[in-house]
Order: sequence, then C-alpha cells, then structure tokens
Amino acid sequence: MAANNKGKESTKAPSANEGRSLTSVELYAALTFKGTKAPKTDVPLVSTFVVASEYFVDGVVLCVSISADTSLLAVGKPDCLIYIYGLKLNVAEGNADWTSEGNFNLFGHQVQVTRGAFSPNRKHLVTWSPDLDLRLWNLESRSCVGFFPNSQRHVKRIVFDPFSILFVTMGEQGVFSWAKTGTEPDIKLRRKYQKYYVPALSVCAYHPKITSLATGFVNAKVCMSNMTAGVPSQVRSFAGHTNSITALAFSTCAEYLVAGAEDGCLIVWHVMTQMIIRRLNHHTRRITSIAFAPDNGSFAAGSKDTYMSVWDFDLLVLTKKDKNLITDVLLKGSQASECGTTIYEVRFVTNKHLMAICVDKPEEIEEDGESAELVEESL
Repeated sequence: MAANNKGKESTKAPSANEGRSLTSVELYAALTFKGTKAPKTDVPLVSTFVVASEYFVDGVVLCVSISADTSLLAVGKPDCLIYIYGLKLNVAEGNADWTSEGNFNLFGHQVQVTRGAFSPNRKHLVTWSPDLDLRLWNLESRSCVGFFPNSQRHVKRIVFDPFSILFVTMGEQGVFSWAKTGTEPDIKLRRKYQKYYVPALSVCAYHPKITSLATGFVNAKVCMSNMTAGVPSQVRSFAGHTNSITALAFSTCAEYLVAGAEDGCLIVWHVMTQMIIRRLNHHTRRITSIAFAPDNGSFAAGSKDTYMSVWDFDLLVLTKKDKNLITDVLLKGSQASECGTTIYEVRFVTNKHLMAICVDKPEEIEEDGESAELVEESL
C-alpha cells in the first residue's frame, strides 16, 4: 500500500516508457482493514507503510524485484545499472527501515533492464534486457558470473525453482528453462529446453517443494507441468476461471493452488484432486499478485482496483465442504492504497507483516512496458 504522502511532492517520470520515479520516505502506521469483520487473533493487525526513498532511489525506475526474504531490493533504471538496496522490514511501525547491507550497483547490461528475479537462497539475481541479454549475478561478489546473449524475446517473468538451481524465463508464447553449469566466476547458462504454447501464456509459478511449474493462460486455463524431464509434461489442469489468468501462488504447505484472474476473481484448488475448494469474489479488477504467509494461515492478494485483501486460509480449509459459506466470513480485511494506485506485488515478511509494491500510474502500465513505483507495507 502507498504511504500517506500529503504535502510531499513526487518526481514524475517524463513518459510512460521511461518508467516511474519513487516518492519520498514516509512511515505511516494505522490499524489495518476497513471491513467490519475483526481479525481472528488477540494480537491487533498493524500496518506500516514505507515508501521507497528518493534519497536512496532517485530518478526513474523501470522494474523492481524483491528477494524471497524481503531483505534485498533490486531496481532497474534508465542508466542500465541495477541498484541493490538492503531492507529491514521484519519489524513493526517506525522501525522498518533501509539497512547498510546492500546499497551497491551491478553493471554490465548495455540496454535498460526490464525483468529480474532473486534466487530463493538470495545468492543470485537473474536479469533480462530487451536486447535479449540474460545475466546471472553473484550478490556476494557483486559481479556477473553468467551470461547468455539472444536468450528469449518479450520476457514477461523470471522464476526460480525452490532449490535455487534452475530458473525459467516466460514469454507470451512459451517457457525457456535454464541451468547453470561450471563454477564461478565462469558459470555457463545453458538453455535446458524450451516449450511453446498456444494460446498465450500470462503467468507462471513454481511449486514450493518440487520442480513442477504452474502456468496460467489468456484463455483462463491453468496447468501444472513436471519440469524434471527434458521437456515439461503436463500432469494436471485446473478449470473454473472465465477470464485471463493474471496471478498464481501455491500454498506454503504446497497442497493448494490459488489463481487470480483479469476480472478480480480468486479460485482455490486442491492440487492433487484438482477440485475447486473456494471461489472468492471481492476484487473488481485484475489480480496482480498472490502471496501466502509462512505459517500457511493467511494469504494476500493485490489488485489493480487499488485494494489489497487478506484471507483466513486456515478457516477456508476447515470450511471447504460448506458450500453456503459467504466470502466475507473468510476475509480478514481489505484496504486501499493510500495513493490510489495499483497493488503491483504483495509479499509476507512474517505471518503478521505484509509488504506491497504499488505502481505509480496503473492506467499506463502495460505488460510489454511495465514500470513500477515501490511502496512497502507491513501487516
């Protein structure tokens, strides 16, 4: 969610293609959720909103990525550099802050970077630029240790497997899987395989415990494929959506899969049976991101309708046979971005602490020219 920045000016980017600049630092604490239903906990849920600082991140931002443990932030800018910042988000209220860890630059790209992803173990960062350069960075040595030219066109997403060994780049027409061979500092990036799809892909997510990949399509289809073989083989399909799939996430326990769609609908499936557990209608526009709490007790969804929702997943599973249960009973709360902007990504820092990244001008954000304004939030 966005911080309350009344009285402060944000430097606006000159054009949609160049990206968005970040606003000034502000910490804002408030009780979460405007809904009438109180959270089922004795500990009040508190939100802290932290906007990325102009002091730390000045100028135009083209892409933003955050590590799985929310301790590192990577920012791509028009100067072709990648800016790495350390974050301290696992604390409440005004103590959330930047740290001295990080705060270095990675250089080597000749064209502005528009996609990136951290490995789950936080040791590596993969970046892609529109000249098709794919680079693997070691975050300890702060150097490029792997490079592959002419990699894949129109990359929309980069996703690591849960073991930080393989990663995939996803474009509209297909998925390329990449393996690392050799030793640092001379790792070779090898294209393990490539698979093309019709209709077009829209999103993908790795299973948290095995090398299986869930893929969402523009025709509302969701599939899960085994990625251990030479070519991915489809093992499961999930039906129920009627609009393009825009976000996917497995539960922390890996037994459930949640998909969000263009119309704002969320569907929860049981992975093994592929049965719909619950359909959640709360958001009015595209679901942009889904994330589960470490203890599997809650999950959050961000949307282009400027709202973020948090759901009681424990109760959802316990009541999965109750078809008459209304959505509001499962909704822990919903709150709008203070700046009225799209929730671009949500991520749990702890079970009670949620961060979010918001885009500056959602009406100008397109898949082939995405740019974002960072905003951090805790729950």
